[in-house]
Amino acid sequence: MTSTRNLARCIVLVFFPLLLLESPAGAIKAHAADRVPSERSSPSSFEAAGSCPKPNLNWDGVRPTSVTGPFLPTQNRGRKRSSSSSETGVVVSNCRWNLTFAVKGHDPSVAVYTGQAVKLVPGGIDEFNDGGATDGVTCAAYYQLDNGFGGAAAQAALASTSCNTNGFTNGEGSVTVVNGNLQTGPTTILAPTQSYWYESYVEGASVLVGQFTFCSQDPVGQHKTYACIQFDAGPYV
Repeated sequence: MTSTRNLARCIVLVFFPLLLLESPAGAIKAHAADRVPSERSSPSSFEAAGSCPKPNLNWDGVRPTSVTGPFLPTQNRGRKRSSSSSETGVVVSNCRWNLTFAVKGHDPSVAVYTGQAVKLVPGGIDEFNDGGATDGVTCAAYYQLDNGFGGAAAQAALASTSCNTNGFTNGEGSVTVVNGNLQTGPTTILAPTQSYWYESYVEGASVLVGQFTFCSQDPVGQHKTYACIQFDAGPYV
């Protein structure tokens, strides 16, 4: 009888951890402890609450000439209205980073506010709508996560002409998807077309998180200073 109990205990100890790894939550923990191929797909950047990851803002290969921060936001009134049935909340900025770029003629600066992660289930469409309350970001846009065709997708569409699309790529919105294998899709700029769904797609696994950036001139109507908010959205955040 004793040997039977010991055998049963060994079976539980071996197979129970394997069952955890096969579950969605266990899979995420396993990947988080695995490799970190880039800053964008670092698990720490998914846990925005109480953290302040550096922003990703060099889409066209032009790196900033200077990065300072993080700083506490002077305002914290970000808001997001949801048109989906998922449990979503307000996009709240945790901190601010100041970036400058070398552009002939005006050397623009971009204030990037990194926001808390938002819970979003694949298939749901959410709306970011801000008239300047999120620390200078004047923009309205829709964003979505999806699974299909053997991979994961994140997409966004601008819904306001106040969102910046003036050709300064580092001051324009973007979308990037990361799947459950921590594979990162291409970063897609949300420009130049309004009301058009721009997509980032990667094969291999279901969606883990999408990273969304929405930007505007700050104030609107000039080409010197810009403001962006950047946040993650996903089913497990």
